[in-house]
Amino acid sequence: MNIKKLFQISFKLFIINVLSYRLQSNKKENILKTYTGVFGKITGVFMKHSKFISFILLSVIIFSLSSCSDSDNNSEGDKNQHLNGVNENSIVAEVADEKITASELKFVFSHIRNVLEQDANLVGADKGQIKEFWESDVEGEKREDVVKRECLEDLIEIKILVSKAKEENVQLDELDNAEIDELLRQYIETNGGEHLAEITLQNSFGMTLEDYRKINEEFVLSSKYKKEATKKIEIDMEDLKKYYNDNIDEVEMVTIKYILILTETYLDEEPMTEEEIAKKRELAEDVLSMAKNGEDFDTLSEEYNEDPESRLYGNELTFSRKNAREDLKEWAFSADVGDLTLLEVPAGFMLLKVSEKHGFEFALEGIKQFLQQQEFEKNLEQWKREDFTINQELMDSLDMLE
Repeated sequence: MNIKKLFQISFKLFIINVLSYRLQSNKKENILKTYTGVFGKITGVFMKHSKFISFILLSVIIFSLSSCSDSDNNSEGDKNQHLNGVNENSIVAEVADEKITASELKFVFSHIRNVLEQDANLVGADKGQIKEFWESDVEGEKREDVVKRECLEDLIEIKILVSKAKEENVQLDELDNAEIDELLRQYIETNGGEHLAEITLQNSFGMTLEDYRKINEEFVLSSKYKKEATKKIEIDMEDLKKYYNDNIDEVEMVTIKYILILTETYLDEEPMTEEEIAKKRELAEDVLSMAKNGEDFDTLSEEYNEDPESRLYGNELTFSRKNAREDLKEWAFSADVGDLTLLEVPAGFMLLKVSEKHGFEFALEGIKQFLQQQEFEKNLEQWKREDFTINQELMDSLDMLE
Protein backbone atom coordinates (compact mmCIF):
# COMPACT_ATOMS: atom_id res chain seq x y z
CA MET A 1 0.00 0.00 0.00
CA ASN A 2 1.13 3.54 -0.78
CA ILE A 3 1.11 5.15 2.65
CA LYS A 4 0.87 8.64 1.22
CA LYS A 5 -2.58 7.86 -0.13
CA LEU A 6 -3.90 7.60 3.41
CA PHE A 7 -3.21 11.29 3.81
CA GLN A 8 -4.58 12.38 0.47
CA ILE A 9 -8.27 13.15 0.43
CA SER A 10 -9.63 13.11 -3.08
CA PHE A 11 -10.65 16.47 -4.47
CA LYS A 12 -12.64 15.52 -7.57
CA LEU A 13 -12.61 18.09 -10.33
CA PHE A 14 -14.80 17.31 -13.30
CA ILE A 15 -13.57 18.66 -16.61
CA ILE A 16 -17.17 18.38 -17.73
CA ASN A 17 -19.95 20.18 -15.90
CA VAL A 18 -21.51 17.09 -14.40
CA LEU A 19 -24.07 19.10 -12.50
CA SER A 20 -25.77 19.91 -15.77
CA TYR A 21 -25.85 16.37 -17.14
CA ARG A 22 -26.96 13.10 -15.61
CA LEU A 23 -24.11 10.87 -16.65
CA GLN A 24 -25.34 7.33 -16.28
CA SER A 25 -22.22 5.66 -17.59
CA ASN A 26 -20.72 5.02 -14.18
CA LYS A 27 -23.65 2.73 -13.39
CA LYS A 28 -23.45 0.54 -16.47
CA GLU A 29 -21.22 -2.21 -15.16
CA ASN A 30 -23.06 -5.17 -16.59
CA ILE A 31 -23.39 -6.10 -20.25
CA LEU A 32 -22.27 -2.85 -21.80
CA LYS A 33 -18.87 -2.74 -20.18
CA THR A 34 -17.85 -5.42 -22.68
CA TYR A 35 -18.30 -2.76 -25.32
CA THR A 36 -16.74 0.52 -24.28
CA GLY A 37 -14.60 -0.68 -21.40
CA VAL A 38 -15.17 0.53 -17.86
CA PHE A 39 -18.05 2.99 -18.09
CA GLY A 40 -17.48 4.02 -14.50
CA LYS A 41 -14.25 5.75 -15.54
CA ILE A 42 -15.64 8.99 -16.92
CA THR A 43 -12.96 10.86 -18.81
CA GLY A 44 -12.58 14.37 -17.58
CA VAL A 45 -12.51 13.51 -13.91
CA PHE A 46 -9.29 14.70 -12.37
CA MET A 47 -8.29 13.28 -8.99
CA LYS A 48 -6.43 16.10 -7.33
CA HIS A 49 -5.31 15.35 -3.82
CA SER A 50 -5.18 17.75 -0.93
CA LYS A 51 -2.61 16.54 1.55
CA PHE A 52 -4.33 17.52 4.76
CA ILE A 53 -6.85 15.40 6.59
CA SER A 54 -10.43 16.44 5.93
CA PHE A 55 -13.19 16.96 8.43
CA ILE A 56 -14.98 13.96 6.98
CA LEU A 57 -12.00 11.67 7.47
CA LEU A 58 -11.42 13.08 10.90
CA SER A 59 -14.89 12.06 12.00
CA VAL A 60 -13.79 8.45 11.69
CA ILE A 61 -11.34 9.10 14.50
CA ILE A 62 -14.25 9.35 16.90
CA PHE A 63 -14.70 5.61 16.73
CA SER A 64 -11.02 4.69 16.63
CA LEU A 65 -9.59 6.73 19.49
CA SER A 66 -11.03 4.48 22.16
CA SER A 67 -8.89 1.63 20.83
CA CYS A 68 -5.85 3.71 21.75
CA SER A 69 -6.94 4.28 25.32
CA ASP A 70 -4.78 1.49 26.67
CA SER A 71 -1.62 3.55 26.09
CA ASP A 72 -0.94 3.82 29.83
CA ASN A 73 2.81 3.77 29.34
CA ASN A 74 2.93 7.40 28.17
CA SER A 75 5.26 9.49 30.28
CA GLU A 76 3.79 11.99 32.70
CA GLY A 77 5.45 14.74 30.68
CA ASP A 78 3.53 13.73 27.58
CA LYS A 79 0.27 13.51 29.51
CA ASN A 80 0.62 17.11 30.58
CA GLN A 81 1.26 18.50 27.10
CA HIS A 82 -1.88 20.39 26.11
CA LEU A 83 -2.49 22.35 22.92
CA ASN A 84 -3.45 25.43 24.92
CA GLY A 85 -0.62 26.84 27.06
CA VAL A 86 1.62 24.17 25.59
CA ASN A 87 4.90 23.18 27.17
CA GLU A 88 7.65 24.53 24.90
CA ASN A 89 9.46 21.19 25.17
CA SER A 90 6.54 19.48 23.40
CA ILE A 91 6.62 21.65 20.26
CA VAL A 92 7.59 19.50 17.28
CA ALA A 93 7.40 22.31 14.72
CA GLU A 94 6.47 25.95 14.30
CA VAL A 95 4.98 27.24 11.09
CA ALA A 96 3.56 30.66 10.25
CA ASP A 97 3.32 31.57 13.95
CA GLU A 98 1.40 28.36 14.64
CA LYS A 99 2.75 25.55 16.81
CA ILE A 100 2.54 21.80 16.22
CA THR A 101 2.71 19.74 19.39
CA ALA A 102 3.64 16.17 20.07
CA SER A 103 0.05 15.63 21.21
CA GLU A 104 -1.33 16.75 17.86
CA LEU A 105 1.13 14.58 16.00
CA LYS A 106 0.19 11.54 18.05
CA PHE A 107 -3.48 12.33 17.59
CA VAL A 108 -3.18 12.24 13.79
CA PHE A 109 -0.79 9.29 13.81
CA SER A 110 -3.21 7.22 15.88
CA HIS A 111 -5.88 7.31 13.19
CA ILE A 112 -3.48 6.44 10.39
CA ARG A 113 -2.14 3.65 12.58
CA ASN A 114 -5.59 2.13 12.99
CA VAL A 115 -6.26 2.28 9.25
CA LEU A 116 -2.92 0.69 8.37
CA GLU A 117 -3.19 -2.07 10.93
CA GLN A 118 -6.72 -2.92 9.84
CA ASP A 119 -5.61 -2.99 6.22
CA ALA A 120 -2.77 -5.33 7.18
CA ASN A 121 -5.19 -7.64 9.08
CA LEU A 122 -3.42 -6.93 12.37
CA VAL A 123 -6.52 -6.31 14.48
CA GLY A 124 -6.14 -8.63 17.45
CA ALA A 125 -2.60 -9.63 16.44
CA ASP A 126 0.07 -10.11 19.09
CA LYS A 127 2.53 -7.34 19.93
CA GLY A 128 5.33 -9.09 18.10
CA GLN A 129 3.49 -9.05 14.79
CA ILE A 130 2.51 -5.43 15.22
CA LYS A 131 6.06 -4.43 16.10
CA GLU A 132 7.40 -6.27 13.06
CA PHE A 133 4.90 -4.44 10.84
CA TRP A 134 5.92 -1.00 12.09
CA GLU A 135 9.62 -1.77 11.90
CA SER A 136 9.35 -3.10 8.35
CA ASP A 137 11.04 -1.28 5.48
CA VAL A 138 9.13 1.23 3.34
CA GLU A 139 11.24 2.75 0.59
CA GLY A 140 14.38 2.44 2.67
CA GLU A 141 12.89 3.73 5.92
CA LYS A 142 11.16 2.22 8.91
CA ARG A 143 7.39 2.33 8.45
CA GLU A 144 6.83 4.18 11.72
CA ASP A 145 9.21 6.97 10.66
CA VAL A 146 7.56 7.31 7.25
CA VAL A 147 4.07 7.63 8.70
CA LYS A 148 5.25 9.99 11.42
CA ARG A 149 6.86 12.27 8.85
CA GLU A 150 3.78 12.23 6.63
CA CYS A 151 1.59 13.15 9.58
CA LEU A 152 3.85 16.09 10.37
CA GLU A 153 3.75 17.27 6.76
CA ASP A 154 -0.04 17.22 6.86
CA LEU A 155 -0.10 19.18 10.09
CA ILE A 156 2.32 21.74 8.64
CA GLU A 157 -0.08 22.33 5.76
CA ILE A 158 -3.02 22.62 8.13
CA LYS A 159 -1.21 25.19 10.25
CA ILE A 160 -0.22 27.24 7.20
CA LEU A 161 -3.83 27.32 6.02
CA VAL A 162 -5.07 28.22 9.51
CA SER A 163 -2.58 31.10 9.59
CA LYS A 164 -3.72 32.31 6.17
CA ALA A 165 -7.35 32.05 7.27
CA LYS A 166 -6.62 34.27 10.25
CA GLU A 167 -4.78 36.79 8.06
CA GLU A 168 -7.73 37.03 5.69
CA ASN A 169 -10.36 36.89 8.44
CA VAL A 170 -11.90 33.63 7.23
CA GLN A 171 -13.92 32.33 10.16
CA LEU A 172 -16.03 29.34 11.08
CA ASP A 173 -19.73 29.99 10.70
CA GLU A 174 -22.67 28.69 12.71
CA LEU A 175 -22.96 25.55 10.61
CA ASP A 176 -19.24 24.78 10.94
CA ASN A 177 -19.40 25.11 14.71
CA ALA A 178 -22.53 23.01 14.89
CA GLU A 179 -20.75 20.20 13.01
CA ILE A 180 -17.75 20.42 15.34
CA ASP A 181 -20.01 20.40 18.39
CA GLU A 182 -21.72 17.29 17.03
CA LEU A 183 -18.36 15.62 16.49
CA LEU A 184 -17.39 16.38 20.09
CA ARG A 185 -20.75 15.13 21.35
CA GLN A 186 -20.37 11.86 19.46
CA TYR A 187 -16.86 11.38 20.79
CA ILE A 188 -18.04 11.89 24.36
CA GLU A 189 -20.96 9.52 23.85
CA THR A 190 -18.78 6.86 22.21
CA ASN A 191 -16.34 6.96 25.11
CA GLY A 192 -18.88 6.63 27.91
CA GLY A 193 -19.46 10.22 28.92
CA GLU A 194 -17.47 13.39 29.41
CA HIS A 195 -15.31 12.15 32.29
CA LEU A 196 -14.23 8.93 30.58
CA ALA A 197 -13.72 10.74 27.28
CA GLU A 198 -11.39 13.19 29.01
CA ILE A 199 -9.44 10.30 30.54
CA THR A 200 -9.15 8.58 27.16
CA LEU A 201 -7.77 11.71 25.52
CA GLN A 202 -5.40 12.33 28.42
CA ASN A 203 -4.02 8.80 28.47
CA SER A 204 -3.74 8.50 24.70
CA PHE A 205 -2.43 11.92 23.71
CA GLY A 206 -2.06 14.20 26.71
CA MET A 207 -5.06 16.15 25.42
CA THR A 208 -8.21 17.60 26.93
CA LEU A 209 -11.67 17.83 25.41
CA GLU A 210 -10.95 21.51 24.83
CA ASP A 211 -7.83 20.49 22.90
CA TYR A 212 -9.87 17.99 20.93
CA ARG A 213 -12.32 20.67 19.88
CA LYS A 214 -9.51 23.07 18.96
CA ILE A 215 -7.79 20.61 16.64
CA ASN A 216 -11.11 19.90 14.93
CA GLU A 217 -11.68 23.63 14.52
CA GLU A 218 -8.32 23.91 12.80
CA PHE A 219 -9.04 21.01 10.46
CA VAL A 220 -12.36 22.55 9.42
CA LEU A 221 -10.97 26.08 9.15
CA SER A 222 -8.03 24.98 7.00
CA SER A 223 -10.34 23.14 4.64
CA LYS A 224 -12.72 26.10 4.46
CA TYR A 225 -9.91 28.53 3.71
CA LYS A 226 -8.52 26.32 0.97
CA LYS A 227 -11.93 26.08 -0.71
CA GLU A 228 -12.55 29.82 -0.57
CA ALA A 229 -9.02 30.84 -1.59
CA THR A 230 -9.03 28.44 -4.53
CA LYS A 231 -12.24 29.93 -5.90
CA LYS A 232 -10.71 33.42 -5.86
CA ILE A 233 -7.79 32.52 -8.14
CA GLU A 234 -8.15 34.17 -11.54
CA ILE A 235 -7.49 32.04 -14.62
CA ASP A 236 -7.00 33.73 -18.00
CA MET A 237 -9.31 32.67 -20.81
CA GLU A 238 -6.26 31.94 -22.96
CA ASP A 239 -5.02 29.44 -20.36
CA LEU A 240 -8.43 27.78 -20.28
CA LYS A 241 -8.49 27.45 -24.07
CA LYS A 242 -4.93 26.15 -24.14
CA TYR A 243 -5.75 23.47 -21.60
CA TYR A 244 -8.80 22.47 -23.61
CA ASN A 245 -6.86 22.21 -26.85
CA ASP A 246 -3.93 20.39 -25.23
CA ASN A 247 -6.26 17.84 -23.61
CA ILE A 248 -9.04 17.66 -26.15
CA ASP A 249 -9.12 13.85 -26.16
CA GLU A 250 -10.16 13.99 -22.51
CA VAL A 251 -12.37 17.05 -22.33
CA GLU A 252 -14.35 17.07 -25.57
CA MET A 253 -17.38 14.91 -24.95
CA VAL A 254 -20.22 13.36 -26.89
CA THR A 255 -23.54 11.94 -25.66
CA ILE A 256 -25.15 9.05 -27.51
CA LYS A 257 -28.39 7.15 -27.06
CA TYR A 258 -28.32 3.41 -27.62
CA ILE A 259 -30.47 0.35 -28.10
CA LEU A 260 -28.77 -2.97 -27.39
CA ILE A 261 -30.01 -6.13 -29.10
CA LEU A 262 -28.39 -8.98 -27.17
CA THR A 263 -26.71 -12.03 -28.69
CA GLU A 264 -24.63 -12.76 -25.59
CA THR A 265 -26.18 -15.24 -23.16
CA TYR A 266 -25.65 -15.84 -19.47
CA LEU A 267 -23.09 -18.38 -18.31
CA ASP A 268 -25.76 -20.94 -17.42
CA GLU A 269 -27.42 -20.66 -20.82
CA GLU A 270 -26.57 -22.22 -24.16
CA PRO A 271 -24.90 -19.84 -26.66
CA MET A 272 -27.11 -18.59 -29.48
CA THR A 273 -27.01 -20.48 -32.74
CA GLU A 274 -26.00 -18.77 -35.97
CA GLU A 275 -29.64 -18.75 -37.01
CA GLU A 276 -30.68 -17.04 -33.77
CA ILE A 277 -27.91 -14.46 -34.18
CA ALA A 278 -29.04 -13.79 -37.76
CA LYS A 279 -32.57 -13.10 -36.51
CA LYS A 280 -31.18 -10.70 -33.93
CA ARG A 281 -29.23 -8.89 -36.65
CA GLU A 282 -32.38 -8.64 -38.74
CA LEU A 283 -34.27 -7.20 -35.76
CA ALA A 284 -31.53 -4.63 -35.15
CA GLU A 285 -31.61 -3.56 -38.80
CA ASP A 286 -35.40 -3.25 -38.68
CA VAL A 287 -35.24 -1.05 -35.58
CA LEU A 288 -32.55 1.08 -37.22
CA SER A 289 -34.77 1.49 -40.26
CA MET A 290 -37.66 2.60 -38.05
CA ALA A 291 -35.45 5.18 -36.35
CA LYS A 292 -34.22 6.49 -39.71
CA ASN A 293 -37.83 6.80 -40.84
CA GLY A 294 -38.54 9.20 -38.00
CA GLU A 295 -39.84 7.02 -35.16
CA ASP A 296 -38.86 8.32 -31.74
CA PHE A 297 -35.60 6.73 -30.59
CA ASP A 298 -36.54 6.70 -26.90
CA THR A 299 -39.85 5.03 -27.68
CA LEU A 300 -38.02 2.40 -29.73
CA SER A 301 -35.59 1.94 -26.84
CA GLU A 302 -38.41 1.27 -24.41
CA GLU A 303 -39.69 -1.49 -26.68
CA TYR A 304 -36.53 -3.08 -28.06
CA ASN A 305 -33.61 -2.26 -25.75
CA GLU A 306 -32.50 -5.54 -24.17
CA ASP A 307 -30.00 -3.99 -21.78
CA PRO A 308 -31.78 -4.46 -18.41
CA GLU A 309 -29.86 -1.55 -16.88
CA SER A 310 -31.41 0.87 -19.37
CA ARG A 311 -34.70 0.44 -17.50
CA LEU A 312 -33.05 1.81 -14.38
CA TYR A 313 -30.51 4.29 -15.67
CA GLY A 314 -31.69 5.32 -19.10
CA ASN A 315 -30.15 4.77 -22.50
CA GLU A 316 -27.62 7.60 -22.65
CA LEU A 317 -23.82 7.41 -22.50
CA THR A 318 -21.46 10.38 -22.32
CA PHE A 319 -17.76 9.86 -23.00
CA SER A 320 -14.58 11.32 -24.44
CA ARG A 321 -12.28 10.04 -27.14
CA LYS A 322 -9.97 8.66 -24.49
CA ASN A 323 -12.70 6.48 -23.03
CA ALA A 324 -14.26 5.09 -26.18
CA ARG A 325 -13.46 2.00 -28.19
CA GLU A 326 -11.86 2.79 -31.53
CA ASP A 327 -14.92 1.92 -33.62
CA LEU A 328 -17.24 3.96 -31.42
CA LYS A 329 -14.81 6.89 -31.24
CA GLU A 330 -14.33 6.99 -34.98
CA TRP A 331 -18.06 7.22 -35.59
CA ALA A 332 -19.29 9.29 -32.64
CA PHE A 333 -16.87 12.18 -32.98
CA SER A 334 -17.21 12.47 -36.75
CA ALA A 335 -21.00 12.13 -36.87
CA ASP A 336 -23.44 15.00 -36.52
CA VAL A 337 -26.13 15.34 -33.87
CA GLY A 338 -29.03 13.12 -34.90
CA ASP A 339 -26.93 10.69 -36.94
CA LEU A 340 -27.66 6.96 -36.53
CA THR A 341 -25.59 3.81 -36.99
CA LEU A 342 -25.53 0.09 -36.15
CA LEU A 343 -22.41 -1.48 -34.64
CA GLU A 344 -21.73 -5.12 -33.86
CA VAL A 345 -20.26 -5.50 -30.38
CA PRO A 346 -19.31 -8.49 -28.20
CA ALA A 347 -22.68 -8.36 -26.43
CA GLY A 348 -24.74 -8.11 -29.62
CA PHE A 349 -25.82 -5.23 -31.85
CA MET A 350 -25.92 -1.59 -30.75
CA LEU A 351 -28.04 1.02 -32.46
CA LEU A 352 -26.51 4.41 -31.75
CA LYS A 353 -27.75 7.95 -32.12
CA VAL A 354 -25.69 11.08 -31.46
CA SER A 355 -27.71 13.04 -28.92
CA GLU A 356 -25.41 15.96 -28.00
CA LYS A 357 -21.87 17.19 -28.51
CA HIS A 358 -20.04 19.01 -25.75
CA GLY A 359 -17.20 21.38 -26.56
CA PHE A 360 -15.31 24.16 -24.82
CA GLU A 361 -18.28 25.82 -23.12
CA PHE A 362 -19.32 22.50 -21.61
CA ALA A 363 -15.84 21.86 -20.23
CA LEU A 364 -15.07 25.45 -19.19
CA GLU A 365 -16.10 25.38 -15.53
CA GLY A 366 -14.39 22.08 -14.81
CA ILE A 367 -11.15 23.21 -16.46
CA LYS A 368 -11.24 26.44 -14.49
CA GLN A 369 -11.63 24.57 -11.20
CA PHE A 370 -8.80 22.23 -12.08
CA LEU A 371 -6.38 25.02 -12.98
CA GLN A 372 -7.37 26.97 -9.86
CA GLN A 373 -6.57 23.91 -7.79
CA GLN A 374 -3.19 23.53 -9.49
CA GLU A 375 -2.36 27.18 -8.83
CA PHE A 376 -3.37 26.91 -5.19
CA GLU A 377 -1.10 23.90 -4.73
CA LYS A 378 1.80 25.92 -6.15
CA ASN A 379 1.06 28.70 -3.67
CA LEU A 380 0.92 26.21 -0.83
CA GLU A 381 4.30 24.74 -1.75
CA GLN A 382 5.76 28.24 -1.72
CA TRP A 383 4.26 29.01 1.68
CA LYS A 384 5.74 25.78 3.03
CA ARG A 385 9.22 26.89 2.05
CA GLU A 386 8.92 30.28 3.67
CA ASP A 387 8.47 29.93 7.38
CA PHE A 388 8.64 26.76 9.41
CA THR A 389 11.08 25.04 11.72
CA ILE A 390 11.13 21.45 12.95
CA ASN A 391 12.49 20.26 16.28
CA GLN A 392 14.18 17.25 14.72
CA GLU A 393 15.59 16.00 18.01
CA LEU A 394 12.13 15.82 19.53
CA MET A 395 10.69 14.42 16.33
CA ASP A 396 13.23 11.59 16.29
CA SER A 397 12.70 10.82 19.96
CA LEU A 398 8.93 10.41 19.77
CA ASP A 399 7.78 6.80 20.02
CA MET A 400 4.45 6.83 18.21
CA LEU A 401 3.60 3.27 19.17
CA GLU A 402 4.01 3.47 22.93
